[in-house]
Amino acid sequence: YTSLSWSALRQVSITLVFREALIIKSIHPYILIASSPTISSFLAIPRIVVMLGMAAIPRRPAIPWMVALGGMAHHVT
Repeated sequence: YTSLSWSALRQVSITLVFREALIIKSIHPYILIASSPTISSFLAIPRIVVMLGMAAIPRRPAIPWMVALGGMAHHVT
């Protein structure tokens, strides 16, 4: 039982780290847009602020919230 739960725990943490890497990769273009002096950067900034604000919250519980907020941001805009 113990070894099984440990492997499950490891699998979950690997999955979370992978999800995190994907999220960071998807945020990266927004960061590039924000650093370029164009009108589109002003439109992208609020979403970046939300994303980075969520990233500042302690790691593990923040993942589903980031995904949910990212989805909500798409619906709103």
